[in-house]
Amino acid sequence: MVSNKTFEHRWGKSRSHLKIQRIYQRYRFGKLGVTTLCSINKAIPSSSKTISNIIGSFISNEIKVQQSYKVFSTVRNVKFTEMEYNIPIESYQDVMKEMLKLIEKNNYKISFPQEHRFVQKDDIYLSPAFERNSAYIASHVFKGMNNTRYFKDLEDLFVDFGGRPHWGKMHTRDVAFFQKAYPKFDDFLQVRAKHDPNNVFVNDHLKKVFGV
Repeated sequence: MVSNKTFEHRWGKSRSHLKIQRIYQRYRFGKLGVTTLCSINKAIPSSSKTISNIIGSFISNEIKVQQSYKVFSTVRNVKFTEMEYNIPIESYQDVMKEMLKLIEKNNYKISFPQEHRFVQKDDIYLSPAFERNSAYIASHVFKGMNNTRYFKDLEDLFVDFGGRPHWGKMHTRDVAFFQKAYPKFDDFLQVRAKHDPNNVFVNDHLKKVFGV
């Protein structure tokens, strides 16, 4: 339960200011904002650093305290592919150093910003944060741009540091990986098989994840 429902904004706290801010954000992150900049980067890869700095300047430094679904639910005007990995919090700084080296070494021309967030451990069997305080690193590639090598290199790095993928985003892991990464994964598989013995709720992707 969230006890503090106040919002702090750069333009004040009135409803009119909030409305102006939302309109401004839609403009910045819509087709006339980030989409246009990413399209330029797609056509001219050497512009990635400049465009990344411009997009970074769009990001607000406002502080919000509210239920998560009200804070993180936004209109997605910019189209992209995404991979997100959870890593142990104690590995975060090392991962950051290695990731920057990797991007520089391979000369990746990525203008889309990453998103990093931090969560406390929980006791949910299939949660990427199961039994460990964690950092999430989300990497994005603008629509129409090849993400294969970039995502593969990042995924290999994250896995080397004990990473677990976000269940709803791109990854290449299979059942053998999850059995090692999640202490209770086999327990989950038993429960799943009991309640869905005919694999009614299994698709091609889940066959790989569940090993069925």
